[in-house]
Amino acid sequence: MTDHWAEVGGGVRDRIERVRFLNTVLAHWGLRLDDWGNRVYVLRNWKGVGKPVPDLGKLWVIAEQLNGGPLDPLDPALIERLSQAAA
Repeated sequence: MTDHWAEVGGGVRDRIERVRFLNTVLAHWGLRLDDWGNRVYVLRNWKGVGKPVPDLGKLWVIAEQLNGGPLDPLDPALIERLSQAAA
């Protein structure tokens, strides 16, 4: 596993918070990120198919693979969902 810049200097609590936020985003496409023992991420689709994610830099590529196509982070429905979650 490699260190990604988004994880440098973070502790267990930071990692838990990252996974929580990422799941808010990924749920829009029926995806879920799990953290196994604060060492390995596993991304799963709604069918239960999972793939290991070595670092956050590879998360989006693997998410698109599991989704079977591109994910639009500017999707208006996603932005609305995140706005409601933040309120």
